[in-house]
Amino acid sequence: MDVIARTQFKNYWAALVRIFQDEEHQDHGIRYYDSLRLAQNILDYVRYTRIRQWALFVERRGEEYEQMIESLVDDELSRESILRFVEQEDLWKATLEMAVL
Repeated sequence: MDVIARTQFKNYWAALVRIFQDEEHQDHGIRYYDSLRLAQNILDYVRYTRIRQWALFVERRGEEYEQMIESLVDDELSRESILRFVEQEDLWKATLEMAVL
């Protein structure tokens, strides 16, 4: 992926995160900052954690996926918000793609 495509993809991911922030705030009263922190923490987790069963992780299954959820909850993030984040197909796939850029 060239520099321009990478920048465009980062902008796409950021737009998806902003939409998620708006939905979380309007529908669930979650602060914008908390939704942004959640998105960044998920990205960092996927980027810096060695995931051995990638196929299961991508499908939102397996021990490593569950460990990520628990790690985020331990960081005082809302479990419900975490699950809403990963259930949004476009946002989840874009986050996984961002992690390998």
